[in-house]
Amino acid sequence: MKEATLRTEAELMAKEVKLERDAVQRRYDEALAQLSQLQNLKEKYSEKLQESMAQYKIDTNREYSNLVSSVEIEKAKLEAERAMLREKTSAVEKMSAQVQRAQQDMDDIQDQLKEARAQALRWRQEKEEAEHTVKDLSLQVFLVW
Repeated sequence: MKEATLRTEAELMAKEVKLERDAVQRRYDEALAQLSQLQNLKEKYSEKLQESMAQYKIDTNREYSNLVSSVEIEKAKLEAERAMLREKTSAVEKMSAQVQRAQQDMDDIQDQLKEARAQALRWRQEKEEAEHTVKDLSLQVFLVW
């Protein structure tokens, strides 16, 4: 009977070990399945992260290109405006020189006009003096005759 008891105990222990081994195997399989799921999730996350980074680079490069284009356009506009302002400044300086010459010419003409009026006044006075002299001489000639 001892043998039967030992055999029964051995069979029970074997069943218990088998049940434990089956439980460990199930936990191992579950852990392996979870590990596989986590690796799949990691791969998906890595792919999405790479896609996001690639899209970010694309967007950043596009934005940079747009900004550079905008700056270049503004620079070109400012250079054109500066060139236009230089032309306008040159034109204004030429006009200013013309105005100064015209003002000088006008001042010279006014001086000539004043001189001409003064000369005309002197000639009128000389004429009047000459007329008086002629009258005086005419009277003297008339009186002498």
